[in-house]
Amino acid sequence: MADQPSADLSAIDAEAAKLSASSSSSEVEPAAQDEARAFETRLSHDRSMRQMELGWFGRAFGYGDEKKGNVIAICIGACLGMIAILTIIPWGTTVSEKAVPSLISIVTLALGYLFGRREP
Repeated sequence: MADQPSADLSAIDAEAAKLSASSSSSEVEPAAQDEARAFETRLSHDRSMRQMELGWFGRAFGYGDEKKGNVIAICIGACLGMIAILTIIPWGTTVSEKAVPSLISIVTLALGYLFGRREP
């Protein structure tokens, strides 16, 4: 599987929309129609390949640079939700005293990973 997919789905959709708008006119030559059909076939193939490259994880979280941010956002949201639950529901002081600092450290670790400096 390639790290970077060959084409973005939105770019494929935009090209397909332009192609279908231009091929719907009756003044198009037969050779141009054949070329348009071949181009639509390539776009369809690129779209299906893109869906296979993403898999279930990519469909849920995205791909490339956005995947990292989406996974981190879910992690931070889950930790903040657990912190809220632990502080609202009276579990006892020992549970809250031990769990909340650990969850806060996970949140800061995730933020550091997201906004940390990148080496070239």
